[in-house]
Amino acid sequence: MAETVAQGKRNLAANQTGSDRAYGKGASMKCPNHLCQHGIEGAPGACPKCGIPLPGAVLADRFSLEKIARVTPFAITFAAFDRDRTAEAQVRVYIPRFGRRAANLKSEIKALKELQFEQLPRIFHLNWETDFPWVAEEKVQGGSLVGRLIGRERPFSEPEAVQVMLDAARILEKLHTLHIYHRDIRPETLYNRDTDNRLMLGTPGWDREFQEKPAAKNRPVYLAPEAGGGRATPQADLYALGVTALHLLTGLNPEGLYNAATRSFQWQRAVKVSPRLAEIVDGLVADAPGDRIQSAGRLVQLLSSLDRDQAAAQADLKGGEEAKPSAKAAAVSPAAASGVAVSIEPPAGKEAWGGLRTFEPPPTRRERKLKALLAAMAAAIAGLIGVIAGLWQRLLQTSFGQAVGAQGAKIIVALGLATGTATLAAALNDKRPTDRPASASAADRGSRLPEPLIGYDDRAITPVEPDAAAIAAAQGLPDPSLLGQWA
Repeated sequence: MAETVAQGKRNLAANQTGSDRAYGKGASMKCPNHLCQHGIEGAPGACPKCGIPLPGAVLADRFSLEKIARVTPFAITFAAFDRDRTAEAQVRVYIPRFGRRAANLKSEIKALKELQFEQLPRIFHLNWETDFPWVAEEKVQGGSLVGRLIGRERPFSEPEAVQVMLDAARILEKLHTLHIYHRDIRPETLYNRDTDNRLMLGTPGWDREFQEKPAAKNRPVYLAPEAGGGRATPQADLYALGVTALHLLTGLNPEGLYNAATRSFQWQRAVKVSPRLAEIVDGLVADAPGDRIQSAGRLVQLLSSLDRDQAAAQADLKGGEEAKPSAKAAAVSPAAASGVAVSIEPPAGKEAWGGLRTFEPPPTRRERKLKALLAAMAAAIAGLIGVIAGLWQRLLQTSFGQAVGAQGAKIIVALGLATGTATLAAALNDKRPTDRPASASAADRGSRLPEPLIGYDDRAITPVEPDAAAIAAAQGLPDPSLLGQWA
C-alpha cells in the first residue's frame, strides 16, 4: 500500500504542472509548443514565433487562460475562467500535427458537444478554423479515484468497485453508440463530483489518437496491447476499465501485477472477490481483443445482474438479523406472559409438530450419496452375477465343464448333509430349559436385561409396615408413648 500512496502522490504532482512549475515563475519562459520552444519574455498572450495561445490570452472573448495545466506532444491544456458562467473551465489547444486523423477528431468532439451527457464534461466551444484548434470544456469539480485511494489508504470493497465499474460502463455505452472512444480511462480520469458525488469520466484523451503505437515493453499498463497508433476500439476502452478495477480492488499498481511472460494479470492472489466479479474482470483484461467482453452494453448487463444479486443478499442478511429479536418476542406473547392459556394450531402437512404426524427432515447430502453408492454397487454385483452365470453356462457345455459340474454337485450335497448333521447333534445336546419361571435367579437369566428387583425373586424386599412412632418421627411429632406424661 505504501507503493500505491507514493506512486499516487507522484502522479498527482505530475498532473499539477502549472506555469510556475513547468516553465518557471519568472518573466521568461519557453514556448510550450515542443515544435517551437522559442524563448518568451513577459506575458504576450501568444508566442511571437508560432502564435500558440499562452496564459493571459482571452479566447472568443469568453475564456481567459490562467495557467498551463498539462502539456503533451499533441495538445496543451490550460486552466481557464469562463466569463459568461463566472466559473472555472478548461481549454485544450491542439498542436496541428493531425494529418488524416483530423477529420475523425473533429467529428468526435462535435458529437460529444451535442451529447451533453451529465456524467461527462460539457463542451462549451469548439474552434477548428484556426492555426491551433481549441476546445473549451467544463472543469470537473471533484476528487479523482486515485485521490480517494490515497486518502483512505485501503482498497475499494467489492460493492464499491462494482458500482464504479457499472457507472463507467454506462458512460462508455453512451459514448460508443456515437462512435466516440475515450482512449484514456484510468483512476486519474474518473472523478466523484463534489455536488452530488456522482461518478464523472474526464474528457476523452483525443491526443492519444496521434501517438504512435508504443513498443510492448514501453506500453502504459492501462493501454490495451492492440491500441495506439491511431487505433481506438470499444474493447480497448473496456480493457482500460478492467485494469482500473484491478487498481481499485487490490490497491496496488497494476504494473506490478502484470506478467509479461504469460501476458496476463496475476491479481487474484492479492485480493479475494466473488467468482462472478473475477470472471468479469478477467473478461475485460484478456490479452486478445476477441477474448474480452465485446461491448459496454454487455458489461452493463453483467454488472447490473451482479449488483442486484449482491444487494439482495445484503438485504436478506440484514433482514435475518432484524428478525431474530422479533422471533424471540413472538415466542412469548403478552397473553402467555400474563398466564392466559394460548391455543396454537399446529401447521398442516408433514411439518406438523403435534398429533400423529411429525416433521420428516429431508435426506442429507451424505445420505443421498450413500444411497446412490449402494445402488451402483447393487447394479455392479447384479451384472457380475450375470457374467458369471453366462460363463458357467458356457463351461457346462464342454465335457470338462460337465465333469466339474457333476463333482461340484456331489460336493455341495456332502456339505449340506454335514451341516445338517452337526446342527441336529447340537440341538440334542442342548439341555437349557425352554421355559423359565418368573422367580429365576439373576444367574439363570443369562444375558437378559436386568429387571426390577422388588417382587421378582426370592431376594425381593418385603415391605415393612411403619409403626406410629416412625410416622410421628417423620412428621416431627412427639413420641405417642410420652403423651401421658405431659398431662
